[in-house]
Amino acid sequence: MKNRNWVIVFVVLAILGLLAVGINWAYNAGEPLTPEKLKAAEDRWERNRPPNYDLKITVNKTYASSDGTTGTQVDKYALKVRNGQIVDFTLNGQPPQPVLDEKGERNLAREREIREGFDIDGLFDSIEEFMEKDRRDDRKTLIRARFDKTDGHVIQFTRQHQGRREQHIQVDLTRVKE
Repeated sequence: MKNRNWVIVFVVLAILGLLAVGINWAYNAGEPLTPEKLKAAEDRWERNRPPNYDLKITVNKTYASSDGTTGTQVDKYALKVRNGQIVDFTLNGQPPQPVLDEKGERNLAREREIREGFDIDGLFDSIEEFMEKDRRDDRKTLIRARFDKTDGHVIQFTRQHQGRREQHIQVDLTRVKE
């Protein structure tokens, strides 16, 4: 009697290989973000947003310069929001550099505007701008996002062009009781 256990091993390996390819394909062919889905999540956020929370946001941007060099820039933002206002903001663990106007004086209004761009409302605005720009430029991109089922905040956002991930944002929101 011949031992055919090796056949079972290869069948299992083939099934696992197909499963890995199928999962990857299903993820990449996932349902794209539409303006309607974005609006629904934004409305849910407006209705259910917590007054106090901490945000940790990781932004990965892939770039290609004109000389052919490519790379990825990773920035980590941390925000503390209390009573709906940003009370603390750091970029890669440090306070961001002051923004100066044309006279060399600190531009507090522009600094506040930059901080607010990383709150959940600002992320919704950024995603909407990406979608509008791609539509206006007739750029074929795949945009996907996941939103919290309870309050609608952005959990994850990915924007791909020609199969290459250009932006990826991961958001961790922690509710704070105060």
